[in-house]
Amino acid sequence: MLSSILPEENKSITIVTSLPPYASLIPMEAINVCFAAAAFDLDVTLLFITDGVFQLCHEQNATSLGQKTLGKVLGAAPMYGIEKIYACEHSLRERSLEKEKLILSPTLVGTEEINQLISGSNTLLSF
Repeated sequence: MLSSILPEENKSITIVTSLPPYASLIPMEAINVCFAAAAFDLDVTLLFITDGVFQLCHEQNATSLGQKTLGKVLGAAPMYGIEKIYACEHSLRERSLEKEKLILSPTLVGTEEINQLISGSNTLLSF
């Protein structure tokens, strides 16, 4: 179904996620879209910006909220072939987060690289 809404020549998708992990169900939906796109053999890029970088923190436990722990779900990204995972370096620094304490070992990018990622993608979805 996802492939039916994308043009035939469209082979890459960038998903930008900017919300904290448990403020709503939107961050989980962004991850579900990533997995679905990867299942349709699209080239998926996942970019975490602003409060979205909190989704990459190791120390998450959403059981008291009645939700799946987002960090555990994100851990499945490599099994889906999602290897292009980026985090905004400035966003991490503003939130005092260290790359070594994040899951998935994202590539840290600045504003220029973010612009290149977005402009180089056929489709952009922002959550």
